[in-house]
Amino acid sequence: MTGPSALASLIGRTRARVLAEIGAAGGHTTTEIARRLLISPASASEHAYALRAAGLISTERAGVCVEHRITRLGRALLFAPGRGGANRSPTVSR
Repeated sequence: MTGPSALASLIGRTRARVLAEIGAAGGHTTTEIARRLLISPASASEHAYALRAAGLISTERAGVCVEHRITRLGRALLFAPGRGGANRSPTVSR
């Protein structure tokens, strides 16, 4: 299994979508992630926590919000050779 379904199998479909969204946008707040993916803010926060704990994203405070950005490790996972390499768009099946 390769491509988006392989990533989803590894980290879960919604978590893979959160990682792809953060990677595509260059950064998002928890609220932005929730809105864009049509999930609750609590769910977006939980997924961001797990991705941060795994070293796939970093989080920085920006006033009253926090901004999530993909890390080098997260980018490597998102754009792994089995997913089409560095030129592939970071989309994940829904």
